[in-house]
Amino acid sequence: MSFNNLEGEIPTYLRDNPPKSFVGNKGLCGHVQGFPSCSQRHRLAPSFILSVKIFLPLTLVLAFTIFGFILLLKGKSENLKLVTGDYDGKILYEDLINATEDFHIRYCIGTGGYGSVYKAELSDGKVVALKKLHQSETENSAFVESFQNEAPIELNWTRRVNIVKSVAHALSYLHHDCTPSIVHRDISSNNILLNSNLEAFVADFGTARLLHVDSSNRTLRAGTYGYIASELAYTMVVTEKCDVYSFGVVALEVLMGTHPGELL
Repeated sequence: MSFNNLEGEIPTYLRDNPPKSFVGNKGLCGHVQGFPSCSQRHRLAPSFILSVKIFLPLTLVLAFTIFGFILLLKGKSENLKLVTGDYDGKILYEDLINATEDFHIRYCIGTGGYGSVYKAELSDGKVVALKKLHQSETENSAFVESFQNEAPIELNWTRRVNIVKSVAHALSYLHHDCTPSIVHRDISSNNILLNSNLEAFVADFGTARLLHVDSSNRTLRAGTYGYIASELAYTMVVTEKCDVYSFGVVALEVLMGTHPGELL
């Protein structure tokens, strides 16, 4: 019977066996030398129950607190999205027309292969950067972003992770929410701007490409050296995967504090 991990009280008819017969069975109890009496073993139960009564409520309170905090953050995020979604696009467009005097050249701060960037101050005082695509690409298409000023910033781990997440959300919007899909083609640290709240914005759509289902989407090589997907160099076919590759390089650069190529 030894070394069988037996549990419970040793039967009366076995108590005459030598104690070594029960060695290796820590769960046994009874009137045998070397084993606790079952009454002592049972007295351990109240202390265990007391521990459960103390720690279980504390654990539940902590779990509900964390859950409530998550719901609160989610509610704030949903409220922010609701305000943005309820904004009248027609009023915004008219405000942009007035702010730029119908896209006058004096408000143009940059021109790329697929459009021009205008700086505009809206009626509420907010300054935005407006990307207006050329008519040859699509009819009356534009992107509006908060105007960002460059400034040196100390980045901790939380800020770095938030920057990477913001860039990922921006690419998800370009690839999945725009019709047709848009490939930026030049995702790099130079084209990511931060505002005063350290929110990241993808900028400079001068090399962006609209993806059409009925097109081969072949292109010349474009982008910043060190961020260009290797397959683009020999296939010359642009897809969303080109941006994903560049995003991976940017993510490493943000987390490491240096471009991965500098370590080679």
